[in-house]
Amino acid sequence: FRPTDIIYDSLYEMRIVLLTNGLRPVALGFPSFPGVTVGVINWDHRHTKIPDWKYTLQAWAARSRGRVYASLHHLCQRHGLNYVEVSQHHPQKLKQILRDWQADLVITSGCPMVPMDALADVPHGGINLHPSLLPAYRGGNPFFWQAYDCVKNTGCSVHTLTASADKGDLLGQTKVERKDGWDQNAWSHFTEGKAGVPLLKNVVAE
Repeated sequence: FRPTDIIYDSLYEMRIVLLTNGLRPVALGFPSFPGVTVGVINWDHRHTKIPDWKYTLQAWAARSRGRVYASLHHLCQRHGLNYVEVSQHHPQKLKQILRDWQADLVITSGCPMVPMDALADVPHGGINLHPSLLPAYRGGNPFFWQAYDCVKNTGCSVHTLTASADKGDLLGQTKVERKDGWDQNAWSHFTEGKAGVPLLKNVVAE
């Protein structure tokens, strides 16, 4: 898959699904992505869906603390997106949901690897946002290992999904200078959000 290989009458007909793990920075920007943002799958979610009364209470509490969204579920409701929680132990359920949602492209960020068979019915497969300048710091915990190595110049990369972790074709990169005093949350917010979301939009739109 390359973004330029997509042949549509309009980019805005492409149906895009996000796979992520919780209310991550990419999820916050997902409603504004080019194309038809169909829905979000909380991949590897280990808990059952919360009852409506508890969801309402969480939304109220988040608003009172100045937060826009209480959860990934709340974000999807606010933007009219489909939302579902799927354990990584049920790849066939993931495959069926992608088929039901008629996904053309899957975007992943901050979640466990996706079995390639689950993407069998997705015309253009999947792309992933990884918070490092690949091929450096492939695999899990890239923030931890970059902090351990005192990396100053880092960034994020978008690549195609393959059966091997973070080894797909590189579609784009953005460099980021790590600021003094950044903890992992601040680093993630900037790298995956401020830098990663525009990068993903450009890759999809090209």
